[in-house]
Amino acid sequence: EAESLCLLEAIREASAGVPFETLILCGGSKGGANALAAAIQWSVSHAEARDEALPCREMLVVTFGAPNIVGRGSGKPETTRALHELHTVLEKKAPRSRAWSFSQDPV
Repeated sequence: EAESLCLLEAIREASAGVPFETLILCGGSKGGANALAAAIQWSVSHAEARDEALPCREMLVVTFGAPNIVGRGSGKPETTRALHELHTVLEKKAPRSRAWSFSQDPV
């Protein structure tokens, strides 16, 4: 979480108050999981507190062979509902995002 906040602060500084057109978070394997985790954290925190917008007009998450960090959960209704809410928030913030998997990746 701390690294995600440091990255967000660096992105804000780089934008110098002028939002980027598209902020692309990408990675493969664990890097893809990190990109997805950061996007979820930023999207959820900004959906709850709209005081500081992300410094971009659009966010795009592209992953290759990333571990499924949001999974299917335990199957309990509250877990399924929470995962659906995460998906909905991220889909609104980054609708063009894509993920590819590698069947040979042991992760």
